[in-house]
Amino acid sequence: MSGTDDSPSTGALPGLTPLSTTTQPPLTSTSNPNNQPPPQHVNTNPPPMPPKPQPIDFAKVHTNLGANSLVKSAVTRVPMLTGEENYTNWSDQLMAVLEYCGIEKILTGDWAQPTIDANDASSEKNAQEWKALDSWIWLHFNLSDNVRSQVRHLTTSCERWNELKKLFKPTSATSITLHLTSIVNVRFDESIKFEDFVASKREHNRLLGELSGQTLPDSYIAIFIRSGLPDHLKQSVAHITDDTITTDALVNII
Repeated sequence: MSGTDDSPSTGALPGLTPLSTTTQPPLTSTSNPNNQPPPQHVNTNPPPMPPKPQPIDFAKVHTNLGANSLVKSAVTRVPMLTGEENYTNWSDQLMAVLEYCGIEKILTGDWAQPTIDANDASSEKNAQEWKALDSWIWLHFNLSDNVRSQVRHLTTSCERWNELKKLFKPTSATSITLHLTSIVNVRFDESIKFEDFVASKREHNRLLGELSGQTLPDSYIAIFIRSGLPDHLKQSVAHITDDTITTDALVNII
């Protein structure tokens, strides 16, 4: 035999690599031309329920109230309610005292009377503590005999509070007109302090909001005040534009 290689032929042609030894490119699905990853599993389970709010511990609230040495002096600030003529002042003072005591939500109904759970021995005690706090509020309503007789038949301080609001909160058109007129037409008298004059305007605006459900913007109040100033004072604030004027700005300048 000559010097030729007698090994069996692999069937491969010279210069070509057999197909079995090449690295094939990954196949791409024709149904996913952009080669996007398959969609992830979607969780169809409902979200977990938020934790059940814990009941208010009225025994603790009652203890904190008793430990506050300033409560006794605070309740003396509540004037006696005699009727519509002083309802606004009475309600403001009573609410302020109860907010200081931390129990105003019993009055407003946000802390409703707890129900007694037969399976929870502490629920009856908690309901008793709520009742004690509610009675404490009623005790310090400070009503005239005539007014008290009109709400005595009701059960809770919240019910009495709402009934007194219906009976005595000023809502007449005459009262609304009175406050609006005081804001717009009353001019500054230099015999009083200017900041007191501005404060009275703000108070009329607050009461207007209580009666009508809407107050005037502070810039409107400031414009009305400026228009009622004496000329020598009006000149000192004439440079303030209507869109930037405020009652605080007037007080700071005058």
